[in-house]
Amino acid sequence: MRLVYVNGKFVPETEAKISIYDSALMFGDMVFEMTRSFNKKQFKLREHLQRLYASINYVHIPLKMSLEEMESVCFETIEKNEPFFDEHDEHRLMINVSRGPLSIYSEVFNGKLEPTVIISDFPLKWTVMGMGRLFDVGINAVIPNQRAVPAELIDPKVKNRSRFHYMMAN
Repeated sequence: MRLVYVNGKFVPETEAKISIYDSALMFGDMVFEMTRSFNKKQFKLREHLQRLYASINYVHIPLKMSLEEMESVCFETIEKNEPFFDEHDEHRLMINVSRGPLSIYSEVFNGKLEPTVIISDFPLKWTVMGMGRLFDVGINAVIPNQRAVPAELIDPKVKNRSRFHYMMAN
């Protein structure tokens, strides 16, 4: 069974959890990066992590894990999961970071409030399977007047998990 890194531990992906009081769940307050591999080699992982850390700094998440530590855990996640991938599967890493449980719930966590870090790895084919037809025939689309959250509110360079406007566009 594939493993997911959650706050310092590797757990089976079916057991990976965040708190119901996590800022990601309460407010969509989470930044992320997604990377993929080509021939089992991660594509520009360092650059993706630099962008992730720029987002982390922009939204003031007090993450103690260094970029180098994050990179090491990413590679460890891939290594632990490789035995569960088919020979030709490529890796899709999803790296999510939230500020963790909200401070008003600190007594639930004995005052220990740390950012939540989750790194999952699963076969890229799950993501792209069935998309080939879309490249051949295209899709119907409408471009609304407002395409995203205005830049005055959130810098568009910040990759955050709040995608409600995406869902509404569907």
